[in-house]
Amino acid sequence: SQLTFICSLIPSFSGDRLEYNNFISGCDNAYAFADESLHRALLFFIISKIDASVKSRFAGRTFETWESLKEILNVFYQDRKHYVQLMEELNSLKQNHKESILAYYTKIDTLQSRMLLTLGSGKESKGKVELIQELALNRFIYHCNPEISRFLRCQSLRNLADALSKAMEEEKALKMTSTTEKYNIFCDFCKIKGHETDSCR
Repeated sequence: SQLTFICSLIPSFSGDRLEYNNFISGCDNAYAFADESLHRALLFFIISKIDASVKSRFAGRTFETWESLKEILNVFYQDRKHYVQLMEELNSLKQNHKESILAYYTKIDTLQSRMLLTLGSGKESKGKVELIQELALNRFIYHCNPEISRFLRCQSLRNLADALSKAMEEEKALKMTSTTEKYNIFCDFCKIKGHETDSCR
């Protein structure tokens, strides 16, 4: 049948980066040959050809199309940047003025994940994993909003996720304080709260 022939075009994928391009090419070709009515069944077959260790990276996610699955796989396996380049990017990150603490955390966490994916196995890699995690945590603590940074330095933090949780609590508290202070400002010219005389319209 057509589906049997199309499925034969799809190789297995164990997570080895050397297999990746061949796997993606096989899946793309299969979709190009298949009638649209077969796409759903084909997607399930593709997923069945992916090793459990790979699927564990996106556990809990559901995929409606091959393109959505390929997009996630590309995040983990298409990265061509070297470990050193990623390290340089991590060491240059800092929270921008109007950036939320969550957005800043996401950038650091993404870089950390990409760096960990470049590592192999063994004792040397285990040491690098711990180093990367420590560097990511320190980057988050010392280069976020100065007020949040001062708060985090006084905390006992287990990991990056723990730091994010405490940082978001502090960010919320700072916003509440800022709103209260702004409300208490009084303009001598128009007699309205919320702005100073110099900025009165």
